[in-house]
Amino acid sequence: MNGYYRNPDTTKSTIDEEGWLHSGDVGYFDEDGELFIIDRIKELIKYRGYQISPGEVEGVLMSHSAVMEAAVVGVPHALDDEHPVAYVTKMPGAKVTEQELIDLVANSMMDQYKLRAGVIFLDAFPYTGSGKIARKELKIMAKELAVE
Repeated sequence: MNGYYRNPDTTKSTIDEEGWLHSGDVGYFDEDGELFIIDRIKELIKYRGYQISPGEVEGVLMSHSAVMEAAVVGVPHALDDEHPVAYVTKMPGAKVTEQELIDLVANSMMDQYKLRAGVIFLDAFPYTGSGKIARKELKIMAKELAVE
C-alpha cells in the first residue's frame, strides 16, 4: 500500500521513513520462524513501566475448565498507571471463585500480570456488531473501579 487515501497524517503515523507499515499488532516469531500475532498495542495494559498483553492473561484464564470467556482490561490507578481486571463468564453449571482465578494467573505468570483489580463475573459479555467482545464497554466499566 502507498498510504491512506487523502489522509497524509494517518499515512505518516502508520508507514515510517523506511517504508515499514506499523499495524498496531503485537507478535513474535517462534524458533521455526513462524509469526504469531497475539495482541494489539492499543489494548496493552501499562503497569509500573511494564506492558501487559491482555491476550496472554486471557489465555491462562481460558485454560481453566470453568471459564467460558475472558477479557482483561486495565483499571486506571494513580500510582501504578493501570491494574489488570478480568471479566469472566463461566461454563453453564461450573463453579469457580474469584480467588481461584487470581491464584491461577499469579502462579502461572510473572508478578506484573497479577489480577490486582480482581475478577468480575458477568452473565454475558457485551459484543460489537462484528461479534467481538466490546472492550470499549469493558474499559468504561473498569474506569468505575478506579482507585484515586
